[in-house]
Amino acid sequence: MKKLLSALLLAILFIFTSCSSEMPAPSPTPSAPEPSPTPLFEFDKTQKVNVIDCYGANGTDYIINFNLDREIRVLQLADIQLIDVENARPTRYDQLYNTYFQSGVLSHYERAWKYVDEAVLLGIPDLIVLTGDNVQGETDDDGSDWLELIEKLDSYNVPWLCVFGNHDNESAMGVTWQCLQLSASKNCVFKSGNVSGNSNYSVLIAKNGEPQYMFYMLDSNGATQYPNNYGEGILPTNVDISKIQQHLGVQQDQILWFYSSYLKASAKFGKIPSLMFFHIPPIQSNLEVDFNEGAYTVTDSAFGIYKEVIGGFDGSGLISFAKNTNCKGMFYGHQHNVAVSSVYEGIRMTHGLKTSTHCYHDSEMLGSTLILLKSQSDFQVKYLFSQLKYNL
Repeated sequence: MKKLLSALLLAILFIFTSCSSEMPAPSPTPSAPEPSPTPLFEFDKTQKVNVIDCYGANGTDYIINFNLDREIRVLQLADIQLIDVENARPTRYDQLYNTYFQSGVLSHYERAWKYVDEAVLLGIPDLIVLTGDNVQGETDDDGSDWLELIEKLDSYNVPWLCVFGNHDNESAMGVTWQCLQLSASKNCVFKSGNVSGNSNYSVLIAKNGEPQYMFYMLDSNGATQYPNNYGEGILPTNVDISKIQQHLGVQQDQILWFYSSYLKASAKFGKIPSLMFFHIPPIQSNLEVDFNEGAYTVTDSAFGIYKEVIGGFDGSGLISFAKNTNCKGMFYGHQHNVAVSSVYEGIRMTHGLKTSTHCYHDSEMLGSTLILLKSQSDFQVKYLFSQLKYNL
């Protein structure tokens, strides 16, 4: 009996051992999944571009996100400066006509829009930036040129940014009305801001949801009253005279605004590089230019053409703060016969090509400026000279 029980126990033990050896090893306790990166914002990936109004949160007025697998193409248009000589003030008609229109060519298409069309055709932009003197305000007292400008830029169906030059807000319609038209337009991304001037705002440029550059749009002010020529410039009776900073240049409160905005934005999005757009150049932009050469600059980092002495406002304060915002470039216009891009204290300083034949100009210095945003550490500037036949 004992032998039988022993045999039975050995058989049970054998069966248990065999089954245990065939059982799979227990699976390890699963670890918590890695959290997915939180996107900057929930962008619509089916659209090429998304625009978000941030209402100043995190030092950012807008975010523009481009869903692209290539560089972002930014087209700068400078000094379109529409002049409607037939709408000039009575004391200015003869002066303007005899200075700029003796050829008899008055149409905005021949003078401006065909050059803008060409620039868009050559530049194939994802974003357009107007750097001021978009109209000659003193010949736009009814606002018709301002509305024509907006309609034309909206027709390209890409977002566009705009700052004021020293001539835009001479219009009797007033700068408040002009700002409202920009804000109500189809594709203009714009805010007037609450510091000196009327076009101070920030735009975060993103690609596929990743921050690339912060754009700072600044009003460089400088609208002027001419007591000895009542019909010229801004009239003392202008409805918004108190809202227009006549002193030339970017003011201290504007500098503090953009610096504070950058600190807030960098805390949220990281210390991404910044680019600045305004109208009147800082005088520091001429320090890399060899005036003895007369046409081309001489350093490897500088290129372009100029046919007038480069001037502007003292930008030492602006540049000092800009360097602390990882600023890589400044873009402006104002001087119609200057198209020079050079590097000053690590910042690429670029005069945009004039994009029309309104006001004074040189027939060999017309076109636009293309900015290729390749990465946070790499952008490229190209002048797109007009190939159109000059007919004035």
